[in-house]
Amino acid sequence: MKKQLTALCFTLLLSTVFAFTTNAASFSDVPITHRYYKEITALSNLGVIKGYEDGTFKPGVYVTRAQSLNILDRVPNISVLPIRDMREFSDLKRAYPYYAVFERFYRGGIINGDGNFMYPSNIVTRGQIAKMFTLYFTFKATNNVSFIDVPSNSDKYPYVSALAANNVTTGDAGYFYPNKHLTREHLAVWLYRALYN
Repeated sequence: MKKQLTALCFTLLLSTVFAFTTNAASFSDVPITHRYYKEITALSNLGVIKGYEDGTFKPGVYVTRAQSLNILDRVPNISVLPIRDMREFSDLKRAYPYYAVFERFYRGGIINGDGNFMYPSNIVTRGQIAKMFTLYFTFKATNNVSFIDVPSNSDKYPYVSALAANNVTTGDAGYFYPNKHLTREHLAVWLYRALYN
C-alpha cells in the first residue's frame, strides 16, 4: 500500500511538472535517443537527480556512497523513520556536507558503515545499492528470483531477490554482477522503476 501511494504521488507530481514546464530538463549527453532518456529526464524534472555545471549528466560515471544517498534523500513522499541513535565514524564529521543525510539513513537502519568508517567517497556496487533500495523502499521478495552469481546463501540474496521481484532490476543473461560498480544512468533507471513499479 505504501509503495502504491508513493507511486501515485510520484505520478501526480510528474504530471504537474510536465504540465507547467515547457522546457523539460535536458543534458547534452542524454539525447532523446538515449536508452534511458525517459527515466533520466523524469527524475531530473523532479529534482531527484542533477547534472554537472557544464550541462552534462555523465551517465557512465560511477556513483559514490554519498551521491547515492543524497539522490535517495531527494525522493518525494518517503520518510526514513529513526530506529537507533547516530554514532561517530572516523571519516564522517559533522562539517561534512552530507552529514545530515548519512545521519538520517544510519538512524533509519538503511546503512551501517564498516567498523568505524562510513567511506562516503567510495564507489558503490550493485549489491550495495540493492540493499539500500530494498530497505529504503521496504521491498519484499514476493517470489523466488535468483541469479547465477547471487546464490541463496549469499548475504546479498534477500536484497537482490527483492529488487528483482519488484521489477527494479532484470540482471543480464541470468547474472546480477553484485560486485560491479553502479553508473549514474543505471541508478536513475533503478530509481525510476522503484517509484513506478
